[in-house]
Amino acid sequence: MKNANYLLLLFFLSICSCSKNNPEQINPNLPSKGNIISPEFYKGVLFAVRVDFQIKTSETGKFQVLNSDTNGFSITETGIIKAVPSPKTPQKIQITWDDKSSMQFYIVFSDQFETSDQLLLGWKNIENLFKNEAKYAIVLRHADADVGNDFYFINNAPVEWWKSCDSKVARQLNAQGKSRSVQLGKIFINNKIPVGKVMASEFCRAKSTAELMNLPQQIVIDSRLNHSYEGFTGPTHKTMSNILLENVADKKPLLVVSHAEIRLPISPDPVFGWTDCYLLKVENDKSISFQGAVPYSNWVLWDEIQNKK
Repeated sequence: MKNANYLLLLFFLSICSCSKNNPEQINPNLPSKGNIISPEFYKGVLFAVRVDFQIKTSETGKFQVLNSDTNGFSITETGIIKAVPSPKTPQKIQITWDDKSSMQFYIVFSDQFETSDQLLLGWKNIENLFKNEAKYAIVLRHADADVGNDFYFINNAPVEWWKSCDSKVARQLNAQGKSRSVQLGKIFINNKIPVGKVMASEFCRAKSTAELMNLPQQIVIDSRLNHSYEGFTGPTHKTMSNILLENVADKKPLLVVSHAEIRLPISPDPVFGWTDCYLLKVENDKSISFQGAVPYSNWVLWDEIQNKK
């Protein structure tokens, strides 16, 4: 009987010993000890723009791409970016650490108009929109609009042609522009992004973008936000500064839907695509500072990460 108990004890100890030597048997669900330590990384996203970019990590591990369609993107197992995607789309990456745990993150690439620094700054400042410590503005270029053309020739122009929603008179949103406007509005609403006031230019494509977002706020139309053509001076950074200061008492961010012409006193000056945004902030001395770029694709990515889809 004693021999049987002794053999049973040896069998039990051998099982325990095997488990200790196999990390997958310890607890595969333990949180990873590794992390991305590159300064370009913030809350699940790495903003990288070049080939031969080495991702820095706190532990060693193996990188792999999770996207089914990489659009030409490639990365080595050691975390060196060898090719950037075209078109430039977010890439979902997984790194498996030496202890067999893993983490997933995204890589976002800038284009010729937006630097990775501008995108990283905007990504960081999305969370500041929820704070009441400062006054922010979300400046949104209207959604995709290539249906029809604007009435360029002022001598033959119908009265206030820019307000028309007729594509024979003024350029209008296309199907993707309408869809993106709706989707952006859902992202704002579902994530409770605070908006105190909504303003738009008189152009139908800007007004329609704001309307399709379906936010609860009434849309205020302001001609100072109009695109510049013959007879228009167009929006400027000073225009935006004045509008923002006029609404500084409202602690919630101001949403402005305008056009691509607003130039900022920064270098390089970002030029934004349809349905893209940048953030502005009123500083304590009443000056206006640039707080980063948030393209439409980054709003979608931010929503995905927040809701862990």
